[in-house]
Amino acid sequence: MTNSTLVEGISMIVDKIAKSAIETANQGNIWTFLIFFFALIGFVSVVYAVGNNVFKGFNLVFYSIVVIPGVFIVSMLNKKKRKERLDEWGEIKDNLKGKNKWKFWVYLGLKIGIPLLIVLYAITKVWRMLG
Repeated sequence: MTNSTLVEGISMIVDKIAKSAIETANQGNIWTFLIFFFALIGFVSVVYAVGNNVFKGFNLVFYSIVVIPGVFIVSMLNKKKRKERLDEWGEIKDNLKGKNKWKFWVYLGLKIGIPLLIVLYAITKVWRMLG
């Protein structure tokens, strides 16, 4: 089943319910019209609820399968440059450790804090979706 057949099926059902509601309203039977009208509202709300849960499921799969492992895979792929980064880290550390210790701590916070915040955000997003 593709998305287009699903949309066509939903539009056919809504069309039939709306057509019968209009026909009963033209006949002057207000109570039957209200029943068909509330059936249409109920059908639309059920379709919305199912679609909303499907979207949450896709979000959950995206964060748990793509984002969280992606952060770790990218760090593993960059192993070749790790030696260069460690040398740069030593130079930066030596330059910032003098009188301006606060600059070193700000740099350290940004260097470690931003990736840590991204991973924590993804984990909390998944946690909220599950709970």
